Amino acid sequence: MRMLLAATIALVVAQWGRSPVVQASCVGANLEVLWSYPETGAQQVPTDITIWAVTNGWSSRPVATLDGRPVEMQGAPSFSGVYFQPQNLAPNSDHTLVLDYSRSPNLVPGEPLRFEIKFKTGAGPAENTVAEPFVPSSTREVMDFAAHDCADVIAAQDCFDTGQDALLSLNVEASQADDTVGWLLQTRYLGSSAIWPARCGAPSVYLHRQDSLCFEVQRIGAGGKLSKAVEHCSEPTADMPAAGHGGTAASDAGRADAEVDAGAADASRLSTSEAAPARADAAAGSAGCSTVSGARTAARAFWAIVVIALLLAHSQRHRRRRPRGVTPSRRFRI
Repeated sequence: MRMLLAATIALVVAQWGRSPVVQASCVGANLEVLWSYPETGAQQVPTDITIWAVTNGWSSRPVATLDGRPVEMQGAPSFSGVYFQPQNLAPNSDHTLVLDYSRSPNLVPGEPLRFEIKFKTGAGPAENTVAEPFVPSSTREVMDFAAHDCADVIAAQDCFDTGQDALLSLNVEASQADDTVGWLLQTRYLGSSAIWPARCGAPSVYLHRQDSLCFEVQRIGAGGKLSKAVEHCSEPTADMPAAGHGGTAASDAGRADAEVDAGAADASRLSTSEAAPARADAAAGSAGCSTVSGARTAARAFWAIVVIALLLAHSQRHRRRRPRGVTPSRRFRI
């Protein structure tokens, strides 16, 4: 029995040894606000603003106040980005926005956790509507995003520990850039969703070179207002080599299956392609790394524990059995 137990433990250790290795790219830098609307020092801000913020902390959600009054968070459409309900402010006046991350459970104590953003409003509100985007095409390039001018914004999109190696950029209509402050790209997977500042150029996400993705694309216009969503789907080109991350293209259905597995490992990372903030909030409760490999490791651990428990129970029953040749005392016979 001891030999069997030892062999079982050895088998479990061997199975763990074959598990995919999660890289250290999940460890981020000290918390920093990478982009906000309005930004610090902004002038002529419309009086009916919707507040946006992107940090480098995955699933870190701030408590916001504006001129000392609480502001309710309206959505969390990506791992590192949030936005808040519209505000009606006094015209031609100074205002202070405070983003306080001290209550977020995903941050290291001692980091700067409170950020002040001072800005000044203009004469009145923004336009009532934001024109929907026009995305005629997209391009993808196999590259290390570290060379990108907004590498920190890309790095905040996901924990790139499963071999992501290509930058997908949407070719948006140039004439829309004048009154665009940012872009919202949403898929069913939060790691491929992004809040993208307009100052960073073409809205982009980092992904596996063979991933097929469909986005709901929205412009963030003056006042932080969202346009209607348009769908843009991107397929890898035929001459693009197969990805070297242990797999080929993940179709939307295959990706959804992987997300369900990851959710079972207490790392729910699902979102929506319908640009619905409420469902994005529910999906963004956990942080960080891609966890398909973690789910498989957890499953192996679970079954290993079950097997060991059964073996121990069998061993205990075996020890409690009466030794051979021993008969009950006659005093207890009827």
